[in-house]
Amino acid sequence: MSFVTRMVVGLVLVLAVVSVGHAQDAAGVGLITAVDHATRTLTLETARGPQIVTIAAAARLAGVRAWADLAPGDAVAYQIVGGRVMWLDVARHFWALPSGPDVPERAQR
Repeated sequence: MSFVTRMVVGLVLVLAVVSVGHAQDAAGVGLITAVDHATRTLTLETARGPQIVTIAAAARLAGVRAWADLAPGDAVAYQIVGGRVMWLDVARHFWALPSGPDVPERAQR
C-alpha cells in the first residue's frame, strides 16, 4: 500500500470516528416522568416520545441545587455530549392547564 493510500484510509477512519461521536451529541427539552437515583437516569416525555437519558457525574445543573432535587413534573432542557447529559436546566414543578371536554369551562379560559 502506498503512502498516499495509507494517508487517505487513515483520514477516512478518523473522520468516521469523529462523525460517530458527534451523532451521539444532542440537545432537547422534556418533562421528567421518572427519576432513578441509583443509575442517574431520567425518563423524559419529549416531542419525539419517551426518552431515557443518563446524567453524567460532572453535569452542570441549573435551577436545582443537587441531583436529588430532581422530581417528576420538572421540565428540563439538556445537552448530551458523548452519550451523557452534561448540562441540565430545570424548571421546577412545571405544569400546564389541560383543555378538552372533561375540563370545566372556566378552567379553559
